[in-house]
Amino acid sequence: MKKEKELVEREVEIRKKEEVEKERLEKTKKDEGKKMLNEIMREQQRKMKEIEAQIEAMTKEVKTPTMFFGVSWKVKSFVKECRKYVEMKMKEKTVEDQIL
Repeated sequence: MKKEKELVEREVEIRKKEEVEKERLEKTKKDEGKKMLNEIMREQQRKMKEIEAQIEAMTKEVKTPTMFFGVSWKVKSFVKECRKYVEMKMKEKTVEDQIL
């Protein structure tokens, strides 16, 4: 009877140890996953900063046409005429589509 009780207690103890080990492994996997995600996020943030720096450098390279220097009314009238042209082209297309 004692031996059976000892065997049962030993088996229960072994199962508890196995459960604890299993939980520890799961936690370790989760921690490793979090570390990997953090590394990926840091890498993505670094790439975003590089892209932002490239965009900023590119926008500095873009120069304003000399015809617009210091004359805002020229810019406004140019944009206005561009809008008119685009609207006119869009209306032409819609009219053609209506005919077809």
